[in-house]
Amino acid sequence: MPDVLGLDLGIATAGAANLTDRGSLQSWTYRAEHPATGDLDDTLHRIATVTRWALQWCTTGTVLAVVEDFPYGTEHGQHHERAAVHYRVLAGLRRRQIPVALCGNSTLKKWATGSGRASKGDMKRAVSALWPGHGLARASEHEIDALALAGVGAHCWCDWPGPWLGPSPSALASITWPAKL
Repeated sequence: MPDVLGLDLGIATAGAANLTDRGSLQSWTYRAEHPATGDLDDTLHRIATVTRWALQWCTTGTVLAVVEDFPYGTEHGQHHERAAVHYRVLAGLRRRQIPVALCGNSTLKKWATGSGRASKGDMKRAVSALWPGHGLARASEHEIDALALAGVGAHCWCDWPGPWLGPSPSALASITWPAKL
């Protein structure tokens, strides 16, 4: 069964979600076991661990992975560590020959809520409304973003039927889409 993988990547926490063409979904949250120590070996281990975690959600049916684009303007965290995770996951997806789309955070928010400045609560309400009855009230903010990423891919690249509420295609022009085969 074909699925779209959504990935909201981070070094300490991350979210992943699979959405199938029949509307079933699953989502997961990654949380680092230990706080960062600043030690090089610890940092490399954390990068490798979150990369393995993210790539394990690829299935033989994954037709697209939508990854939140690297947040260049963010003010917290270790940019170089997050970039390492981001690019290692992208390389792993490419090795698996999975097409990859990159979606910025404000574009994702606009697709899900109609506003590029939506709060985490707004995102949770909007995504929960798209998939009622899936227990998303308990989902982490990272799972919510991953589900929205999978949703935008299913809607805009795969053209799957769904409960889509997103903006016009011109509002999604900033997403880097892979070529369709």
